[in-house]
Amino acid sequence: MNIDIIPFEADKQNIWDDIQKRSSNRSFLTCSPRIEFQKTHGKETAQFFIKDDESFIGILFLEIARRKLSKYAYAPHGPVLLDNYSTSPEVYMELSKFGKKFIKENNLNFFRIDPILDEQYQSFLKQSGWSKSIVLGQARHQWFMDISEDEEAILKNLKKDTRYYINRGKNKGIKIVRATEERTVNDFIELMHQTKERQNFANFDDSYYKDQWTDLQPKGIAEIFVAYLNEKPLAGALMNYYDKTSYYSHAGSTSDQELAKLAAPYYLHWEMIRYAKCIGCEVYDFWGVIPKGIKHDWRGLSDFKMKFDGTLRTLVGVHEVSSGSVMALIQKLYDWKSYHKLKN
Repeated sequence: MNIDIIPFEADKQNIWDDIQKRSSNRSFLTCSPRIEFQKTHGKETAQFFIKDDESFIGILFLEIARRKLSKYAYAPHGPVLLDNYSTSPEVYMELSKFGKKFIKENNLNFFRIDPILDEQYQSFLKQSGWSKSIVLGQARHQWFMDISEDEEAILKNLKKDTRYYINRGKNKGIKIVRATEERTVNDFIELMHQTKERQNFANFDDSYYKDQWTDLQPKGIAEIFVAYLNEKPLAGALMNYYDKTSYYSHAGSTSDQELAKLAAPYYLHWEMIRYAKCIGCEVYDFWGVIPKGIKHDWRGLSDFKMKFDGTLRTLVGVHEVSSGSVMALIQKLYDWKSYHKLKN
């Protein structure tokens, strides 16, 4: 092998898109419309091709953070490699060398990757020059379900109480609305605010959700859904779509205790599954969960997701190379304080 990592060139956009579609270890986070969205919303980014001799074998998308303490490059669900290179030690060794060079040239503390690689490859990454990071990245434990069967078969495979709540939602007259006007989007954002206050989790600016709907919905990459009862919003979700997969990215629900008893998210998910099937999706990705038997703040949400028939996949998680500087050590201590209780 003769691995080289070269800057992205706009006239080779078709090569980027082709590798993205041909690889099994990619998601919507590295597709071109999503990357452009991140750029237009102020993210400092960088893109690279990975080559073996004259052949393009992979792509690397980086988001770069330059705050007072945190200075790092991060590859969400990257690198994306063609399948016959996805577990190549040579590729990851070259990437670690590239990462150290990138750190030095850009005055960073860390260079982090977060590939879609099964957990069994942890030792392989270590041998290739990477260290396991304490920071959180994309979800390590993924719960996804096959929705390629007909609706009746999918419904039959769900847990009994899940089917009960779906049927109850329908019988109670809950309406699921796919956002086609800004009012529905605003209702979703309000549900996100209520959920943030109730569960004390980090939230994005309102514009992040609204602009996804404005910019990505026309491109088929995002949709917003809200469940209503008598015009009162009960629950909502922002879904992302890419190449026959539907991703459950963001969700909120009402803080009204009486309305919450309706358990609207069950019926909401069922209708979103039906919509995903209508647009040709075969996989419904619930994003992150906490595996059974682990005590965690996200235990309740994970149990809810896992009541839908699915399969658990555990990934290697974030790995990094460091500048080795004093600032990198200070940042690492700060990261440990911030994240060690959230690790799973």
